[in-house]
Amino acid sequence: MRTRLQTRRIKRCNSARKIQEFWRYLCAPRCPITLDRISPGRGIKVLGHVYDAEALGRYISCSGDYRDPLSRKKIPVKKLKEIETRTGLGVLEFKDKIEADRNERIQRESVYSYFDNEIQTITGNIVDLLMDDGKASRRVMLECLVQLRRMRILTTNYLSACRDRAVQVHSEVVSTIMTSVTLHPIPQDVVLQVLDQHVAPDA
Repeated sequence: MRTRLQTRRIKRCNSARKIQEFWRYLCAPRCPITLDRISPGRGIKVLGHVYDAEALGRYISCSGDYRDPLSRKKIPVKKLKEIETRTGLGVLEFKDKIEADRNERIQRESVYSYFDNEIQTITGNIVDLLMDDGKASRRVMLECLVQLRRMRILTTNYLSACRDRAVQVHSEVVSTIMTSVTLHPIPQDVVLQVLDQHVAPDA
């Protein structure tokens, strides 16, 4: 049977252990990816930075970027092997496929950005024409038609690249133009008819 002194010593030791554990938790580094504190045994040092091994593995797998997130330097193969071994994520085994998927995403987003920027420019030109109350309605419509024909070609090509995104952009364009029409004495039903003929992409 424990004496009162022994019980007190055990309690003091348990309290000290809890304080030490809490202090280690406070001193534990934070993962730059998740911003959470890294639990013991989960950290991995890469090019001078400490990450949660699983968070870094998932970052590489999802982004396809094999560079250190902070230094932007290429992660050594030795570290990739360590990440793969500790997390079970095939960051090295499927490296070629992961990088190929990344390159495909970059190219696809580049095409989308081109269409978005071109359509935004044309929309801006049309809005400027509709805001110019110094021009006759007929002249404004003729100049708008030139812009709208260019837009239809773009939206049709955009449709073949990404239908959902093209439809969304088309809806936004129509909304923007119709808002601007209220500032110009052109009949709105005429504008709607023109938009249907010259903005709607070919299916």
